[in-house]
Amino acid sequence: MHVCIPSGYLLGNLIPALQLRPDKVVVLTTPKMRDAALRFEALCTHHGIACETPPFPESGFRDQLAAAAALAEHWKPWAATGNTVRINVTGGTKTMTLALAVGTSELKTRSFYCNTENGVLEDIDTHANAAVVSIEDVVDLETFLAAQRLVIVGETRTESLANQKRRDDRAELTIKLVNAAAYNPILIKELNWWCNYPECGPTGLGARLSGATVLVDLMQGLAAAGLAEQSSTTGCWRLLTHADEYLHQSGWLEEFCELMAISAGLTKTMCGVKVKETRGGDIQRMPAYPDDKDYEFDVLGMWKNRMLFIECKAKTLLTEDLRQCDSGARKAVGLFGQKLFVCTGAVGPVARERAKNLDFRVIGGHEVLTLEKTIKTWMG
Repeated sequence: MHVCIPSGYLLGNLIPALQLRPDKVVVLTTPKMRDAALRFEALCTHHGIACETPPFPESGFRDQLAAAAALAEHWKPWAATGNTVRINVTGGTKTMTLALAVGTSELKTRSFYCNTENGVLEDIDTHANAAVVSIEDVVDLETFLAAQRLVIVGETRTESLANQKRRDDRAELTIKLVNAAAYNPILIKELNWWCNYPECGPTGLGARLSGATVLVDLMQGLAAAGLAEQSSTTGCWRLLTHADEYLHQSGWLEEFCELMAISAGLTKTMCGVKVKETRGGDIQRMPAYPDDKDYEFDVLGMWKNRMLFIECKAKTLLTEDLRQCDSGARKAVGLFGQKLFVCTGAVGPVARERAKNLDFRVIGGHEVLTLEKTIKTWMG
């Protein structure tokens, strides 16, 4: 049995439960943490773990000690049958943790801490068998968002008539791009070289014109070919930016960023996600309360219980873009993760400094071709 105290950061309690799969989890619920406790209980239930939420005093060490002792008396039959009571000290205040440890000492409880920053579960007891266990990759995207008080309510990419027209327009612009490049022998040579690159799909220029996402394919191929590490990268980027109208079509950059995340090794990704803030135990894909704030996220990915957040803009980056994106990004990423801002235009020194202050990593212009490498570096 795990005993824990919820806090604003639920993953510190949820990850050990998902990894160690105790028979049940007891969440000591203070009045201020009632909403968090309900959310944690819903998450445990969703993953098939029994959960209880007994009340616990908000303050006053003597009251907390008495409450812990009463709970220990209630748990004695459980411990008498050989079951272990483990206290997760990741959440709660110092007096709560101390009262719980002292009040349940007769049960010979074991205490541990979920160190998500370093990726380990640490026994903090003084006995010789204290262990440090690596945290496993146990949190999926929807669970991570739910722990952050966000619920998926839809997708921004749908098969509407507008989207069909957008794809047709992109295909037409691709042909315009190739026609324009035909007047520049250096650029068309690079394009033809990529179209015949053996690891990037069918050979021949014509075979690459059939898809609506040909520019996404082109950029993926350039990155896969290693051009991001060569001096010809700038020339390739000139080819991509030659059709300025194309670059400002919505959708292609998001698709490219998701492809790069998958290519880097992320298996849990979503592109074009609509989410809402929720309350209590609302964790499923369902309509949230009408007055709850909603967000649209371009690309989300998970790696070892950490969130990769990518915002995409097919234009030059402005400081206002960062400000508008920051609130939703912070809610999605939480304490640990990576916020990336990817744009096709140049990034000036003022925008870069602003991005640094907001903990954004910015990738702009031809740097976009290094996105896969950037993601792999973050993955470690």
